[in-house]
Amino acid sequence: MTTTIFSNCHLFDGVSEDIRGGMNIAIENGEIKEVSEQTIAIAGAHTHDCGGRFLMPGLLDLHFHAYSASF
Repeated sequence: MTTTIFSNCHLFDGVSEDIRGGMNIAIENGEIKEVSEQTIAIAGAHTHDCGGRFLMPGLLDLHFHAYSASF
């Protein structure tokens, strides 16, 4: 089980219109397990201080413009 904690980040969650500052996020085996304004402590977790930078879930833009037969 691999756990990563991102601390001290501004969070854009893709749902709310607000960007929340000072957030902490725990990711376990590729899935978000906890989002909190409080410090998250999990034994053995890899911790990354985001230094107030932005964090957002992966957003995929899978569209294309099919206007040319040469593609």
